[in-house]
Amino acid sequence: MACGRAAGTRTALVRTGHGGHEVEHRPAGATSDAILNTLMEAVGWILRTSSR
Repeated sequence: MACGRAAGTRTALVRTGHGGHEVEHRPAGATSDAILNTLMEAVGWILRTSSR
């Protein structure tokens, strides 16, 4: 998330894999624009929120 913020992009935390652990153990100040349960939800979020 820190890299995405530093690059000026939106960030999404996906709860599968390491993301499930990260939700509860994020460093102070680490935020994401979205927290999603699956990669498919993340894809949908990216497509819905992207400007065309």
